Amino acid sequence: MGLGYTYLDTEQLTDVNIGNELRNAPRHHVSADAVYRTGLWTASATALFASSSFSDAANTVDEDSMGSVGELPSYTLVNTRLGRDIPLDNDMTLNVGMGVNNLLDDDAYFRGADVSPVGRVPMPGRTYVLEGELSF
Repeated sequence: MGLGYTYLDTEQLTDVNIGNELRNAPRHHVSADAVYRTGLWTASATALFASSSFSDAANTVDEDSMGSVGELPSYTLVNTRLGRDIPLDNDMTLNVGMGVNNLLDDDAYFRGADVSPVGRVPMPGRTYVLEGELSF
């Protein structure tokens, strides 16, 4: 089990926007994870919270008509996984797992950082994962 907290001092110290918060830099991050193992089964959950931030150095609160500036909302991301080891011959193990990413289906978004200069870039919604891993 793990728990983490990060405080980021996001105050701009130079330039025309001195005193404002840095762009795309949430002040607070909280993370937690838990893993439970019993026999051949493993269950895990992770959670991340990021506080709100601004998408521009001027700290514009209201979104403009193109969605290029404005406050970014806080978000919480929860992922879960359940897996089972299946022992095979020759010291090999197959782990089959299934999981849910963004379990709470949080509909947060980001501003176009790398993929688009303007507009909202949505965080992926709830997704289901089926996976296998062979260890030998």
